[in-house]
Amino acid sequence: MISNSDFGKTLTALRERAKLTTAEVAEKLGVSAETVEGWELGRAFPEISTLPEIAAVLKCDINALFGYSSDSDSLDADSDDDLVYHGDLNSATTGGDLDVYGNVFGDVNAGGSANVTGQVDGNIEVGSDVTVGGNVAGYIDAGDDVTVTGRVDGDIDCGGDVAVGGGVCGDINSDGDVAVKGAVKGNIDCCGDLSVGGAVNGDIDSDGDVSVNGRVSGEVNAGGDVSINGELCGNADIGGDLTLNGSADGSLTIGGDAKINGQLSEGIDCCGDALINGNTHGDLNVGGDLKLNGNHDGDIDVGGDCVVGSKNSDNKLNVTGNVNVDGDCKLWCDVDGDVNVGGDLVLGGNVSGELNVGGRITNK
Repeated sequence: MISNSDFGKTLTALRERAKLTTAEVAEKLGVSAETVEGWELGRAFPEISTLPEIAAVLKCDINALFGYSSDSDSLDADSDDDLVYHGDLNSATTGGDLDVYGNVFGDVNAGGSANVTGQVDGNIEVGSDVTVGGNVAGYIDAGDDVTVTGRVDGDIDCGGDVAVGGGVCGDINSDGDVAVKGAVKGNIDCCGDLSVGGAVNGDIDSDGDVSVNGRVSGEVNAGGDVSINGELCGNADIGGDLTLNGSADGSLTIGGDAKINGQLSEGIDCCGDALINGNTHGDLNVGGDLKLNGNHDGDIDVGGDCVVGSKNSDNKLNVTGNVNVDGDCKLWCDVDGDVNVGGDLVLGGNVSGELNVGGRITNK
């Protein structure tokens, strides 16, 4: 039988390894800090029934409380019912719910939910929710929500929401919302909103809003608003507004407004207003108002008012195609094609083609 003094020294070491204070341990156990200090000083020994709770708080195997090290490489858990284990496991399989207060160095399979406080070095397949307090080295297949504090090195396929504190090295397929604080190296398909704190190296297909703090290497299809703080390398079909702080290499179809701080390679079809700060190529079709601060290689068709360039700009801009505007128009640029304006026109450059204006013409 271990002495109170030896138990106290072991308890202190395990608490310090878990980076907890005596007060924090006491709070989790529902006892006073003086009680925990008494255990560590060897003045008293905890009730036997309390030992599993202490092991859970310190995230260790119960044998570790008595100074024994567990041989985790030889420990496998296989059960048809719910399984709770305090310590590290080589693998874990259960037909019910799974709770592991430690690491799993292999695969996790559970018919119900799975909660692992440490890392998982293999794949995870569960029928319900999965929560992992560390990294996951494999893929995750879950019937409901997925919550991972660290990174995921494989794909994620789940029937609920996804929340990952690090990056994801594979694809994500989710029936709910997706929130990843790091980068995603694969494709993302989700039925809800999407938030990614880094780049996305694949396509994005979301029924809700999309926010990406980085480059998107593929295409974007979204039912809601889209905000990308980086380059968009593929085509985009967006039901709401687009905010893009970077260039777009593909064609853009926008159901709402567009604000783009970068170049466009293949034009835009926008139902709302558009503000573009950069050179553009391809046709610009805007249902609302257009403000373009850049050269344009193609035609411009605007349902509202249009402004190209700025009166006080030192650089003379150029539009190589035709300009058709239903409302008022200010052209601080040269136009190589025809200009058709339904309202008033302020002209600050040369027009090489025909000029048709329904309102007043002012030359600047």
